[in-house]
Amino acid sequence: MDYKKKPAHSESVNIPNGYIPFSHLEDDTVDLGKLIRTLLKRKGILFSTIIAALLSSFAYIYFTKPVYEAKVTLEIGKELIPLKDGSLVTKYFDSAKRLKQSIDIKYDTKGKYREKGATAYIKRVETPKKSDGFITIVAYGNDNGSAVSLLEEPIKEIMADHMTYYNSLKEKKNDTIHQLQKQIDYNLNTVLPQLKTSLQLLQTIELDKIKKRLDLIRSIDLKKIDKKIEWIKTEKIPAIKKKILETETEIGKKEKSISTMQEQISKIAHSDPALAAMSAMQVATLQNDVSRLRMRLIDFRSEIKKLEEETIPDLKKEKTRILETKIPNLEAEKVRLEKETIPAKASAIKKIESITIPQLESTIKQIRTSMEEPYLVMTKILGKIYTQEEPVKPKKKLVIAGALIAGTVLGVILILLIEFIGKKPEDEPL
Repeated sequence: MDYKKKPAHSESVNIPNGYIPFSHLEDDTVDLGKLIRTLLKRKGILFSTIIAALLSSFAYIYFTKPVYEAKVTLEIGKELIPLKDGSLVTKYFDSAKRLKQSIDIKYDTKGKYREKGATAYIKRVETPKKSDGFITIVAYGNDNGSAVSLLEEPIKEIMADHMTYYNSLKEKKNDTIHQLQKQIDYNLNTVLPQLKTSLQLLQTIELDKIKKRLDLIRSIDLKKIDKKIEWIKTEKIPAIKKKILETETEIGKKEKSISTMQEQISKIAHSDPALAAMSAMQVATLQNDVSRLRMRLIDFRSEIKKLEEETIPDLKKEKTRILETKIPNLEAEKVRLEKETIPAKASAIKKIESITIPQLESTIKQIRTSMEEPYLVMTKILGKIYTQEEPVKPKKKLVIAGALIAGTVLGVILILLIEFIGKKPEDEPL
């Protein structure tokens, strides 16, 4: 198949439906000079709108009740509490956030239930974001006096509550000081005198008493025991033995007399019975005497045996007990007094005088310091209640300036609108 080229001028072009050929747009640049001439041409309209706006602003200012603002910032009371590491932590009497919520609710700062025509009201409560120790209360009123008067109400309430807490803190601290002072007085007037008296007694009486008892035991008791043992051995027992010899001799004599009389009785028994009977009676008496003497011998020997087997050993045991127990116990008590009890009493006195009482006095001083600023600060007003001579509403200068600007803008728009409407169709650019 042969293809023939068609001439370029014979090619047909399909134009889409609705296509608008491109052409350069009309220049929309605002002619500033033309605009100024237009404004000057219709300056009456411009001035009229400005004057109307100003008159409206003056009417608004005149008929609107002025609102004055009173503002106060409270520094919430605080207590600086020392920690174990020596640092201080701040404890506020109240939370600024809680106070804000309380005032917002009580004084209806959002105005939901505010009476119409109220001459004064709490407008807002502000708290710093990075501090819980400050709160700012703002009140609006028809005049500064009414705003200030209303502002004083929450201030008085907060101050009263915080003063109660402040006084309770001081009362607790004063009670603590009173208790510490009582401890100091007790130590000074009771404990120390008792310890000093006890120490003096130990040093001058108890120690001397033990020394005297030791001297008495060594110089009297032990010697007394030795003397008694010696007396028993050298005097008592020999004396008893002597009595035994005398008794034995007496018994021998009486027995000999009995034998002689019995022989005589045998001889005269038949020749003189009466004399024999009398002699027999004498023999019986002598025999009784002999029996009595023999019993005495038994007692004497028993006494010697008791002295040798009981009394002397008991005395020796007593001496041993004194030497091994009584004297060591007294010496140990003497050493304990000299090295333990007396030093302990002296140490206790020194501790109370140099440590306990100074520590208590230092604690009292610290507590008294903590009751003063800056460690204990009552809630107070920072500066004063601030007011302004000019009302915050309406803001006259701002309203007039706004009216001037609005009137100017409105006048310009009105002039442009009139110019646009007043244009003839033939004046439209092609």
